[in-house]
Amino acid sequence: MGDEEEELTKKIRQLVKKQFDGDFRKGFDHYDSIDGQDLKIGSSALEQLLADAHVGNFLTRKLWVEGVLKALDKDQDGAISWDEFASILEDSPQSKEEPAKKPGEDSSPDK
Repeated sequence: MGDEEEELTKKIRQLVKKQFDGDFRKGFDHYDSIDGQDLKIGSSALEQLLADAHVGNFLTRKLWVEGVLKALDKDQDGAISWDEFASILEDSPQSKEEPAKKPGEDSSPDK
């Protein structure tokens, strides 16, 4: 991970810890609701997230948005899904729909 990615991840983690009690899904859901994207963070919500996390400034933030979308938007739909968002966070929590598995737990239904 590059220095910019590490700084971005660190600032997002700090924001989520401070404003959402460390709950990444709650933070994602908050920003998802800003621009009306269906379970995704669009460019205007991403810009707000970056501003809240003190990433860039009013002159550079649009460039940050473009860079983050380019790096994370794997399906190239112009928005960040929960899986794409969680992919940048080491040890990120599972989504509410997918509880974390305990060590040794098998996910196959044929047990």
